[in-house]
Amino acid sequence: MTDTHDPATTETAVRETPATAEAPLPRRRRLWLEGAGVYAAYQLFTVVVLKALRVSGATFFQDVLINGIGPDRQAAADYLRDGFLPTWTRDLYGGVPFIANIQHAVYYIGNAPWLFLPTSTALEVVVATTVAFAAFSMWCYCRFALRASMAASVLGGLAFGFSGVSLQHVILTNQLQAISWMPLVLLFGHLALERGRLRWVVATAVAIGMQFLAGHPEEWVYTVGALALYGTVWTFGDGLRAWPGRAWRSIARLGGAVVLFVLLFGWQLFPTLTLRSQGYRQAANFREQYPLPKSIAVNALLPDFGRVVYGENPSHIGLLALALAILGLAVRGTREQRWLRAFFVVLAAFGFTMALGHATPLYGFLYDNVSIVRGFRVPSRYLMLPTFALSAAAAYGVDALLRSGTWRARLVDAGRAALLLVAGGVFVFALGDLTKPLGSLTEWGVVALLGALVWVAAAFPRVPRLLLAAVLVVTTGYELNAARPRAEYRQVAPNETYDDYGAIIERMAREGGRFVTNAKMPSEGATGNPIPIPAGVEPGIESDYFRAGFGYRVIARPNVHVGKHVETVIGRDGGLMPFKLYKEFFEVSMNVSGAVHRGVHVTPPSGWSWETLDFLGVRWFVTNALPPAEQAVLTAHGFTRVEQFAFAELWGRPAPPIVRAVGSVQVVPGEAERLKVLDEFPLQTRAVVEKPVDVSGTGTVRDVRVGNTTVRATVDAAAPTLLVLSDPWYPQWRVYVDGESAELLRVDHAFRGVRVPGGTHTVEFRYEDSAHKRGLLLAFLTILGLVAATVLMNRRRRPREG
Repeated sequence: MTDTHDPATTETAVRETPATAEAPLPRRRRLWLEGAGVYAAYQLFTVVVLKALRVSGATFFQDVLINGIGPDRQAAADYLRDGFLPTWTRDLYGGVPFIANIQHAVYYIGNAPWLFLPTSTALEVVVATTVAFAAFSMWCYCRFALRASMAASVLGGLAFGFSGVSLQHVILTNQLQAISWMPLVLLFGHLALERGRLRWVVATAVAIGMQFLAGHPEEWVYTVGALALYGTVWTFGDGLRAWPGRAWRSIARLGGAVVLFVLLFGWQLFPTLTLRSQGYRQAANFREQYPLPKSIAVNALLPDFGRVVYGENPSHIGLLALALAILGLAVRGTREQRWLRAFFVVLAAFGFTMALGHATPLYGFLYDNVSIVRGFRVPSRYLMLPTFALSAAAAYGVDALLRSGTWRARLVDAGRAALLLVAGGVFVFALGDLTKPLGSLTEWGVVALLGALVWVAAAFPRVPRLLLAAVLVVTTGYELNAARPRAEYRQVAPNETYDDYGAIIERMAREGGRFVTNAKMPSEGATGNPIPIPAGVEPGIESDYFRAGFGYRVIARPNVHVGKHVETVIGRDGGLMPFKLYKEFFEVSMNVSGAVHRGVHVTPPSGWSWETLDFLGVRWFVTNALPPAEQAVLTAHGFTRVEQFAFAELWGRPAPPIVRAVGSVQVVPGEAERLKVLDEFPLQTRAVVEKPVDVSGTGTVRDVRVGNTTVRATVDAAAPTLLVLSDPWYPQWRVYVDGESAELLRVDHAFRGVRVPGGTHTVEFRYEDSAHKRGLLLAFLTILGLVAATVLMNRRRRPREG
């Protein structure tokens, strides 16, 4: 047969080919090599972007890292190294369900470096690998879901992994880890929808589970919501006639993935849901909100070379990548690409709208009617959604720009992009304002000129595509690296900021017992005297180092003490902690200024309720140098000064008992009424209970043995008595009297108790997480079922012998 060639037909085919038509993927071996090379390139780029990786003897510096993430991860690693699974620990608020709070991310494999490395080094390793992983997971999505070219996928991964959202959350590492999984969740969800194979449904469930374990529920909820939107838009991807069938397939495949997630990860999910039901954010009066400020809303989408954008608000992917995203959303494509673009547009618009919080009616409606929206206090984190959508669209834009075509077709695409830019600009400026772009106009102009030159050059087939792609990738990398030159994640401080806990915390850890602190930083002019600033602190952050770094170790503000397992009855907000009941009790009975979930109380010793401090068994008091009258207050309650470190003093006394037997109770069923009664209530000799308890005498408590998950005591009483333990009440605790199960009572609004008959009895409180055990059983049975299903399906696929 002789081939024929018609130039006119060929030209028509070129004109009518969609601008972003999918190209077949390379062979598997080549894809593996390509993926390895891409990840290595992303990992090397982290060294360019993250200064702490290049400075020997120093690591990342920021208040939350130093006083939250660092000590918390080190504490979990210490527990695991000691062979203890921290289901319940006594470090905060008198006791917390440690693993149930997913912000601790105890089970997340990405936190393994904390098990083997010093705190400062582990932080660098975790941050660097997580940023590279975020970029790589986005490359996977672009390459396998969008079927974008290698160059387009590389730029899409770069835009997401090194975006403003990702890099800003270096200082909130658990959120960065959750963000990094979003592209893989949507990739596997895409493959499950398109291919319908069980393996992809399972992969979607596992990706959802890994993101859940990564350390923050907020980004996880947003991702699951995006996955639901993904499936909804997919159902319309083949026209209205195919809609009913595709809708059922979407529900079966993505719904099945969510069900599998529950079955496979219930051992973490069920305890977390139990904790959420007890957390202070479930209270009706919880109203904390930190949205994207309207005044900088437009700046949040642009690379800011003068650092006008602050906090968790930046979400730029680079000006060039943003332009490519607009082009990618505007050009014609296949039917599948059209529904994907619709998803990107809706996701970006929704995320930007929600980030502004109550400034938009949509957020206000959801806030009033959806409890989980009300429980998240930082709406600006919704910016993760437009970051993903625009990064993916940028990959489409690269392929559209690099495709050779007629000038007419290219101008049509450019016109569509201009119209979309105008529409998007009207939408964005209708919701937010643009702050004066300090120092950014020159960079924006240069980038825009480079982009225009690449667009013109791409019209000529003889210009190497590799060269043009390199210009796009390098320019985007420059923007992402140069933007926000004074961003928090760029600051560094010596490793000792993480690795030295100071004399006060070390002593409390060595001797044990609960503490409180009212110590505060000295005046601004005194910051250089009490604590010498070591070599290696960058010029300009000496005061920040003093306040956020070594200073917190001096005054033992939560959560630094967690790294040494020092117990305290106060704490710092851990997302799902403190308990609602404990918070209410503390703020009613302690009478100090400031909320317990802030962990900051500057009330002098004379202002604290010593009835409550004695009831909670407080042994240590950390404070600044006190005037004689305040020293007398501590002395009157059995304290002596035992340690001084810099400007802080440690006062100690023999620890008051945390287990006591009382013979007098007051029954108060209602919560509001109990809180009124507890104000100035004699906690040492009486107890407030929810229902009548038959007790008539006190007793003697001896042989008290306190562990993280058990508290044991022997009670001698002539008549039935109420044993009160000054540890927080929680539904996963059980109590046994002489080995027999007894009723666990909620005493004094927030604590544990049990009725003990007259005579001598042994009482044991045990933490038994039934939700965790049920989850483990379900996971085991589910894995068995999946293995059986796989074996059965493989047998059915084998060709039958003749």
